[in-house]
Amino acid sequence: MFKKWISVILSLACALSLSACWDHTEITSMLIVAGIGLDVDDSGKIYHAVVEVINVEEEGGENITAKLVEGSGSSIYAAIQDAMVMTGGTLYTNHCKVVVIGDKLARQGIDGVIDLVLRSPNLRKTLGVLVAKDATARSILTQKTVKNDIVSFELSKMLTSNEVTLNNTRTTGIYQLHEAFISVCPSAVASVVSVKENNGERVLYIEGLSVFWDQRCVGYLDGSRSGAYNLASHTVNTGSIILLDPALSAQPFGVNILQSKAGYTPYIQGDRLVMQVDIQVDATLQGGALLQVDLSDKNAVNQLEISLERKLEADVKNLISHVQSEYGADIFNFYKEFENRYRREWEGLSQDWQSHFKNLEVEVTADVVMGGSGLIENYAPHGEAANALP
Repeated sequence: MFKKWISVILSLACALSLSACWDHTEITSMLIVAGIGLDVDDSGKIYHAVVEVINVEEEGGENITAKLVEGSGSSIYAAIQDAMVMTGGTLYTNHCKVVVIGDKLARQGIDGVIDLVLRSPNLRKTLGVLVAKDATARSILTQKTVKNDIVSFELSKMLTSNEVTLNNTRTTGIYQLHEAFISVCPSAVASVVSVKENNGERVLYIEGLSVFWDQRCVGYLDGSRSGAYNLASHTVNTGSIILLDPALSAQPFGVNILQSKAGYTPYIQGDRLVMQVDIQVDATLQGGALLQVDLSDKNAVNQLEISLERKLEADVKNLISHVQSEYGADIFNFYKEFENRYRREWEGLSQDWQSHFKNLEVEVTADVVMGGSGLIENYAPHGEAANALP
């Protein structure tokens, strides 16, 4: 009898030690969140959330569909909670790609959006931000893409592609916006999404940047100005520019930006604040332009470099002037250069940097090297001249 009791106790002990998924969630009852759209009503008090979910259905897990669930509430969190109630499943947010913010909410302020993401244990802090220009987030997520696929995933792909190949936007994550807004100069940019006509259909389109000051969207930059912004403030590895120079060709022709790098040098000259912006660019002609410009002619190559330098200088200068006068938001982070170089003077400047930025004198210089010309003295781009053969 004693041996039987020992056997029972050992059996129970073994059973209790076995691992089991007692708290697991079946994949068929899990709703994967692809993206989130957030809006606010005209009163600015009622929020609306649109959550795009991927539903993996029973039949072998191969039937994948995307659906939208919506909810409203007195806060962003309450609106999302209201949407969750309707799903009947578990929302899995680890694969959420983008958050789309409606124009009204962006202009009212996105502090609630940032707070929601930073406090969530599952939403990624690198979550891409898209502002719906002159539209609601709901109108974006209910719209078609060219591929007519899962909208949020397509938006994420388009954002990456347009930044890399077209240089007409800039990817900004939630954490980057947060870091910018808690700085001395709370300004930042985020990508823009809108609806565009394509062969008689309305499809989604990503181009341009939204300009933020103190967590509020204060305006927008179109695609060309966004390209100039990238040249003026980042290292760019691609891009395309159309040139019209009658001395070279009667027709406009395209130039590809292979790489660019911007450098800032601040000066304080009496009561004047001056920022010198130096841009180094490696470029080459687009394929079709080779028939229009004779690159075997050294003078033609020199003229091409000068023409591109003048255009880049004018584009960047006009962009900075536009941002200064229209928005007063130092999206270029010029303030950091003054803070680093003039630490003693910066204490006074930091008290009202927005006014100082508006009155800042900016000088722009571009230095272009054209590659692919076939001329030996022009083959080495910036940074590689030291490795050139004698």
